[in-house]
Amino acid sequence: MIGRVLAPCLMVFLLLPVAACAQQTDAQSPAIVAVEVGFEGHYRAGVWTPVKVTLRGGGQAVRGHVTLTVPDTDGAPSRTTTPSDRPIELAAGQPKLVMLYTRFGRVESQMVVEFRTGDGVVTSRIFRASATPQEGEYPLAARSTCRVVAGLSGAPVGIDQVADLQWQHPGEQPVAVRLESTAALPDEWYGYESLDALVVGTSKPELFDNLEPNGPQILALDKWIRMGGKLVLSVGSQGERILADGSPWARFRPGQLQRMVVPPLANSLEAYAGSSVRIEQGVRGRHGLRVPQLQNVHGTVEVRDSNLPLVIRRAWGLGQVIFVAADLDGPPLADWPDRGLLLSRLLDWSTAAPGELKERTAVMHYGFTDIAGQLRSALDQYSGVSAVSFSLVAGLVILYLVLIGPVDYFLLRKFSPRMELTWVTFPLVVIAFGVVAYVLAYRFKGEDVRINQVSLIDVDTESKWLRGTSWADVFSPRMDRYDLTCQPIPLGKDDAPVRDLVFSWMGLPGEALGGMDPTTANPISLKQPYAFTPELNAMQGVPIQIWASKCFTSRWSTTTAVYPEARFVDEDQVITGRVINTLDCPLTDCLLVYGRWVYELGTLGPGEMASIGVSSRRRDMRAMMTGQRIVTRKESTKVLEREDSNKLYHESTPYEPSSVDLGYILRMMMFFDQSGGTGYTGLLDRYQNFVDMTSLLKADRAILVATVPEDGSGEARHGSVILRDGKPIAGPNDRRLTIYRFVYPVAKAE
Repeated sequence: MIGRVLAPCLMVFLLLPVAACAQQTDAQSPAIVAVEVGFEGHYRAGVWTPVKVTLRGGGQAVRGHVTLTVPDTDGAPSRTTTPSDRPIELAAGQPKLVMLYTRFGRVESQMVVEFRTGDGVVTSRIFRASATPQEGEYPLAARSTCRVVAGLSGAPVGIDQVADLQWQHPGEQPVAVRLESTAALPDEWYGYESLDALVVGTSKPELFDNLEPNGPQILALDKWIRMGGKLVLSVGSQGERILADGSPWARFRPGQLQRMVVPPLANSLEAYAGSSVRIEQGVRGRHGLRVPQLQNVHGTVEVRDSNLPLVIRRAWGLGQVIFVAADLDGPPLADWPDRGLLLSRLLDWSTAAPGELKERTAVMHYGFTDIAGQLRSALDQYSGVSAVSFSLVAGLVILYLVLIGPVDYFLLRKFSPRMELTWVTFPLVVIAFGVVAYVLAYRFKGEDVRINQVSLIDVDTESKWLRGTSWADVFSPRMDRYDLTCQPIPLGKDDAPVRDLVFSWMGLPGEALGGMDPTTANPISLKQPYAFTPELNAMQGVPIQIWASKCFTSRWSTTTAVYPEARFVDEDQVITGRVINTLDCPLTDCLLVYGRWVYELGTLGPGEMASIGVSSRRRDMRAMMTGQRIVTRKESTKVLEREDSNKLYHESTPYEPSSVDLGYILRMMMFFDQSGGTGYTGLLDRYQNFVDMTSLLKADRAILVATVPEDGSGEARHGSVILRDGKPIAGPNDRRLTIYRFVYPVAKAE
């Protein structure tokens, strides 16, 4: 009895030093305290997302790196890390905030955070996504097809109102995020990929005291806009401070501040927003409202009160800066019930009612609801690589069962007295069928690594800014790991070096198998993660299953002085001018787009010129893209007696969501909203919506679209190439398509 009592006590006594030692070790080790994902916990699946990791130093200072491991769109673990040339200095016992970027492949996922030194992993922690985050959890991602708009201001700027006005299918409602600190702004341009727009209110300028005019956050914002982003800059009562030289927002001003004025009591903003509710005039007088009056304005003035520009839309590279000479986050607009309508107009967001949108159930069986999914599906089609039909598989299975069952029994019964010979015939049938399956598989799938690729090169001729985008699908004939990157091809010999190339996988929007918004959890079959390089310009050890494919996307920027020479003038909303192909290659299928009109220029060889005038043949873009035509139909009428009469109707060719024509799909993506959008295609355009240049047409821009044909040599001369281990992997039978878009400013006729 005494022994039973003393034994546990003795064990506790012996283990006390071990426990104390363990506690001391834990206290001396660095710790991962918390993570903050996205913009105040809001982010989208399938795009680059900022992640802030809070560390706490241990008993002594240490240098190392932070890594994040999250599942990609296929469920394979992917790892990103802080740059190797900028190690994290973790002081003893002190907190440290580290920002890095990753790409969540699913709405619901988990994230492994590690702190590593040269000796390996020092500490790690697992965080999980949750709809109601608790300790050790972070919020779920928004769907890849959701719109996300952020407001940076000291008071509400009205983004919640504009989100409420947008009708969407369940699970795709817009997300409004209010940022109350500039610390939430990323320091890399791709950290903004979750956002459709950023709205900045400046009525409380002290919010921006920590922003430097040339600091990494402003430079990242500037580049994001040039890459196709959208900034709404609201400047009212604090215009003198916000627009002054040395302000972080001075670079985005569309003109020089002439003076601060009291705006006239006109209803131009109400008319612009389509509102029947007046802005309270008395509020203006009570608060002594003043707004900036600009001179030497660059951009399109969309709203003007007398000689005071109130809304100016300015092209900024391939994106836009929309300047509003009023405080969206202050009176009187803050008290206006229809402030959301104004923001919707500024953002080019439709407020269509549910009945005006085409039902998308007809395309659900294709496995995607976004046009980017159709592009990915088209890239996954290879000549010489066929899918095995279900009927063939079913027939082989039935034949196999018949052979190992009734046929085997009948043959042994008839030709052999020994039924135990089935132990020989059965494995022979199994082996034979294995050989047949192997031969058929290679006949249908092939033995070569294949790739299909499409590149879109956009050039803003005013700023000489070039943006490259590439989508590629790699097919693997065997289970293998790949080291991949993208190599852009310069447009001109004197082009500046490519900057900030970002290379990653491309997800599938939707709830289908392999989609980023699955209704059920997709299995994760791999444990060993592959890695992004710290610069995010390559992927190492990417696994691709046997006879499977994986889709990748690349984005990069540079400057160029090589583009077709052109000069255009707007004469009463009709463009005139000429364009000369100064490139050393022919441009085919040339289209000049201005406003709602399209001019078909055909093929321009090197040195050839095309003139555009008032009498030039033009077509309405929506009519051209939808195949709209005027048809006559007989209709029965009855006045005094029954007779037939002819009536004219507009008839459109239905959009083909099953098409695998890369040019057909990309043309729709390039001007999606102008070409009918969701109402015509039945698809959304959210995942890769930076491709759509519809809103840029409102900023006095003409866009020349042209295709560059391959020369048949098999060597890529335009766009970009995908490299494996530093060598191109494209073959002569693989599909390649390169499309250029050149953006030109259009002057107003004097």
